Amino acid sequence: MKLQAHAKLNLFLEITGKRADGYHELQSLAVFLDIADEISARPASEISLTGSDIEDNIILRAAHAIKTRYGINAGIEFTLTKNIPLGAGLGGGSADAAAALILTRKIWELDIPDTELYEIALTLGADVPACLYSQLNHKNSVYFAGIGEILTPAEIEEELLFVLINPKKELATKSVFEQFILGERTPKTSRNFYERENHLESAAIEIMPEITTIIEDLRNFAGCKLARMTGSGATCFGIFPDKTTQQQALQQLRAKYPAYWVEPAQLRN
Repeated sequence: MKLQAHAKLNLFLEITGKRADGYHELQSLAVFLDIADEISARPASEISLTGSDIEDNIILRAAHAIKTRYGINAGIEFTLTKNIPLGAGLGGGSADAAAALILTRKIWELDIPDTELYEIALTLGADVPACLYSQLNHKNSVYFAGIGEILTPAEIEEELLFVLINPKKELATKSVFEQFILGERTPKTSRNFYERENHLESAAIEIMPEITTIIEDLRNFAGCKLARMTGSGATCFGIFPDKTTQQQALQQLRAKYPAYWVEPAQLRN
């Protein structure tokens, strides 16, 4: 059995508070792209993964979480084809975890309700429930809030054509949140993502200053409707009005940044 684990992009990401346990509360509109990792799975005697050198890979943690919670005596062999950059703010690990939960449930023929799968997803990371929602419902967008557990359906009415730029440097989410200063912020209620922000942008720039230049280059390209960082970075995106403009931006930005990951994207089907 095989699944596509679609990249997640935050059209906005705003921090609304910090809980006593240290977790930050947030509001975000996430969309899911046509860039995806591919994960396949089959029954096995043990839980294993090929295609990744990460020892404590979140795919393995997802399968072990189900095995432990339900006392399952079985194994599963995953194979990962990685297309989403690591540590890029595109939710690659979270998307992989969500796909692994679904694959594990299917391969082991478990009658686990979606509500319990969401509970397990939240233990794996704040983005995992949103990625799971996209997988289970075949949706390309969702609002999420709290620490990632509050999910609300979203509908994107316009065609979104992106150019994504990542400097091929991993940016640890933990490091960005440690740099982030909450301060006094007025909560916003508009669901127009053009009017919202990514509150982690300035913290990420403190760690990786080249993000500023990337955003400025995207913003200054003729026709760019919005330029912003996604997630905790370092990937930045520009939204363009049509495929001709998108391709022009893509070619020029690839020429300017030959050592960077520069890719076109649109919403997943």
